[in-house]
Amino acid sequence: MSYTVIVLELGKPVSLTLKGDIIDISDTGVGMRTHYPLEPGHYLMFDSEAELKSGVVKWISTPDDSYMYRVGVEFLEL
Repeated sequence: MSYTVIVLELGKPVSLTLKGDIIDISDTGVGMRTHYPLEPGHYLMFDSEAELKSGVVKWISTPDDSYMYRVGVEFLEL
């Protein structure tokens, strides 16, 4: 799934469009794997054919040395 995150680079906001693998999904959020080192508090916008969803990263872990990050995102009401 594609998602967009806005990060600061050299003090300026930069929009990154990235890809992640959905592990699980519910009405309140999503668990995913991604190569990008997201941080708790990052705001994500998901590209979905059905509807636009957005959320906030609540937690992140690195289960192994594969350079993949496991992330928990709580959906926000639009």
